[in-house]
Amino acid sequence: MPSHKPLENATMMRYVLAKIVESQILTTLCAFAAIGIIGLIYDLCSLKMQKRFGKKYLSKYKELRYSSTFDEKCYQWLLHKLDRMQTEMGEYGIIDHYKPAYSANVIPNYLALRNTLQNIKTPIADLAGTQALLERYIGALDNQISKKWKEMFNPLVWLTRAVRLILLDGPLWIFRSVGLMSDNTENKIRNHSLVNPITGVISLFYFFASLASLLSGWDPLVKFLSRIFDWLRSIGIN
Repeated sequence: MPSHKPLENATMMRYVLAKIVESQILTTLCAFAAIGIIGLIYDLCSLKMQKRFGKKYLSKYKELRYSSTFDEKCYQWLLHKLDRMQTEMGEYGIIDHYKPAYSANVIPNYLALRNTLQNIKTPIADLAGTQALLERYIGALDNQISKKWKEMFNPLVWLTRAVRLILLDGPLWIFRSVGLMSDNTENKIRNHSLVNPITGVISLFYFFASLASLLSGWDPLVKFLSRIFDWLRSIGIN
């Protein structure tokens, strides 16, 4: 009778190797998830800090605007924090084409907060318009914070945030830290319209590649996804 022990040993070896690969894939996915969650927590804390500063700045702005006499101390505080506030507002603090009330000229890319404070004692200072921009900015922060809270419970967002942190945010921070990149260049790259689609595609590819490995190949994955799509279509028909 031929011995089946070598065959059994080979089968056992393949099983052990498969389990090791699966363990490595799951460990990598868990590591990516942890990195993504940390990134989301950091984003959430940053947004809350921005909102806290924005609300304080708006409060000081209203205090100056509605004071019966010009409050020089309050004005100096606003000037001191002006660059930070203007930078954090980003596009919410810029008017693409602004036409002053006492001029026929149109000013492109008008920095509303900066120009208003610097010309606060002149007729061209648009106090009401600038206050509206500040309030709109804080409202936008509220929306971003609410959205970020929802993302905290989405595993696919964890993966996408991890990919962005590793491939984009990390290298940009290093380049800026060593003086190879300015803050403006970094912000332009971060806010580029292609960044989110590219990181999303990379995340989905990695997710499906990992799932294919766990299912021992692409064919089982394709069959698995086909069953899901068939099930979704059947729900739609019914």
